[in-house]
Amino acid sequence: MTVRSLQHVALAVPDPAVGRKFYQEFGLEAREEGRRIVMRCHGRDQDQMVLLEAPSRTLHHLCFGTRADLLPGLKRRIEDSGVRLLDPPREHPADGLWLRDPDGVLVNVRAVEPAPALGGPEWRINTPGHYTRLGARGCPPRDTSVRPRRLGHTLRFTPDLNRQIDFCTRVLGLRLSDRARDIVAFLHCEGGSDHHVLAFLSSDRPGYHHASFEVANIDEIGFGASRLLD
Repeated sequence: MTVRSLQHVALAVPDPAVGRKFYQEFGLEAREEGRRIVMRCHGRDQDQMVLLEAPSRTLHHLCFGTRADLLPGLKRRIEDSGVRLLDPPREHPADGLWLRDPDGVLVNVRAVEPAPALGGPEWRINTPGHYTRLGARGCPPRDTSVRPRRLGHTLRFTPDLNRQIDFCTRVLGLRLSDRARDIVAFLHCEGGSDHHVLAFLSSDRPGYHHASFEVANIDEIGFGASRLLD
C-alpha cells in the first residue's frame, strides 16, 4: 500500500514549445500528445517530463507508480485518511488515483513499474590502490554526447514541512530518508529507490524548485552544463 517510484513531473507553462526546445537541448526526446508535450530519456520507455499549456508557470502534478496489487489498498488508505479522490484533469486524462497534497498540488498514482535502468558506459578512473587507466588521457572528447538517463528526484518549496512529511509518509507510504531540522526533508520509496525521489524545502509559499536527472558520470555533468551554457 505504498508508492514505489517517481514516474514523471508535469509542468504548466505559457509556451510549451519554449520548454520543449530547452529540454531537447538538455538531451531529452520530445513528442506531442494532443496539447501536451511529453519527454523521455533516450532509449528508456518512460515519460519523465510533461509540459501542459497554462497562463502562468506552475507545477501541475507529480506522477508516482506502484504495483497493481497495491493500488486498491492505497486507495482505501487515502480515503481513510480523509483525503478526497478526484477525477483526472481534463488537460491530462490518465488512469490511476488523483488527489491533492496539503499544498494543493495534484498527485497521480498509477499501476506502473519504472522502466529498467540503462547500463552505464565504461568509466576508467584511478583511485588509491586501483589504477585502471594507465598512460591514457582521462578527459573524454569534448564532443561527447550527453543524454540524461533517468529522472532521479524533484524538490519543492513548502510553507509547512511537517505537514508534507506526514502526508507523504502516512498517506502515500513514502519513507523519510533524512531531514535538517525544519529546513529540508528527503523522502524515498519503499522497495528500493534513490536516497530521495521527493524533497521539500521550507519557504513562505509553495513552489517548484528543481528536477534532477542522472547522467553516466561526473564528466557528463560538466559537458552537459557547458552545452547548456553554449
